[in-house]
Amino acid sequence: MAIIYNLIYCVVLVCCTYAHTQHDPPMPVSNDALSEHQHFGDSGEHDTSYDHDMFLGRDEARNFENLDPKIAKNKLREIAKKIDVNKDGKINAQEIENWIEGNMKRYAMKNTNDRLKKWDTNNDEHVSWSEYIAIFSGSNLPKKDRLKSDERRFDKADMNGDGLLSREELTFFLHPEESHLMTDVIAEENLEALDTNNDGEVSLKEFAGDSHGKLTEALVNGVASHFTQLDTNKDGKLNKEELIPWVVPNEANTISNEAMHLLSQADGNMDHVLSYDEMVNKYEAFVGSKATHYGDLLKPNPDL
Repeated sequence: MAIIYNLIYCVVLVCCTYAHTQHDPPMPVSNDALSEHQHFGDSGEHDTSYDHDMFLGRDEARNFENLDPKIAKNKLREIAKKIDVNKDGKINAQEIENWIEGNMKRYAMKNTNDRLKKWDTNNDEHVSWSEYIAIFSGSNLPKKDRLKSDERRFDKADMNGDGLLSREELTFFLHPEESHLMTDVIAEENLEALDTNNDGEVSLKEFAGDSHGKLTEALVNGVASHFTQLDTNKDGKLNKEELIPWVVPNEANTISNEAMHLLSQADGNMDHVLSYDEMVNKYEAFVGSKATHYGDLLKPNPDL
C-alpha cells in the first residue's frame, strides 16, 4: 500500500459486499491497493472496474481495456481454464476465491519488488529512511504530519529494528494488511484521517465524512448502524481499538464476498458454478475491453 502521500489503507476491500445501498465513509484509497475503484458508490451504483481489478489485477485489467471484445473473450476463456484447477469444466466459488487471493499476493509482491528496485539506490537489497525520503522532490515533500505518519509506519515495519527495510519488511510497509503486527499503525492512521476536531476519537459525523455538514441526514444515518456496531463501549465515539475491525477487515470474508459476487453475475442457470461459456457470455463482469471502455466514455459526466 502506498504511503507516498500517506494514503491510508482502507482498502477497497471494505466495500466488497453482495449489496450496498448506503453511504460509505470516504476513506482515502491507496494508489498501491489492488484496485483504486470503490465497488459501490454513494448512491449504490456498481463500478465493474473494481471487479476487473480484483479478478485480473490492476495492471492486467488496464491491458484488457484496449482489447477487441472478441480477443478479450478468448483470453478470458483461457483464464477460466487456469482457474478450473480440477479441470471438470466448471468453476466454483472456492476456485474463484483462490484465483483472487493469488492475484492479491502477486500484486503485493510485484509492487514490493518494483519499489525496492526504484528506492534501493545503494543496491543493498534494503530501503533506508533516507532512501525513502530521497524519492520526494523539494516541492513534493509531504507535510510534517504526513511525514511523521510515514516514519511511524516505516519504524513499525522495521521488525528487527536495524533502520532498514528488507524485502519482506518493505511489503509490510507498502501492504500492512500482510502482517497483523501492522494493525495498530493502520488504525492510528485512519483515526488521524477521520478525527477532524483532533479530540482523539471519531464521532458519527466524522465517520460518515460529514464533519462540515454537507451530507444529507439520510446518508449520515445510513452509516449509523455500522458505527453503532463498532462502538462497543457505547459512548457515541470510536477510539483506535474500535476502528480496527473496520480498517482491517477480514481478508478471507472480503475475498469470499467478491467471489460470490462475480459468480452471481454470470451464473445464468443458477447452479452455483460457472461453465466457461457462462463466464464468456458475461465477460463484462470479469474483464473490460474496447467496447466496455468506450461505453464508459459515453456515460454522462456529473461534473460537467
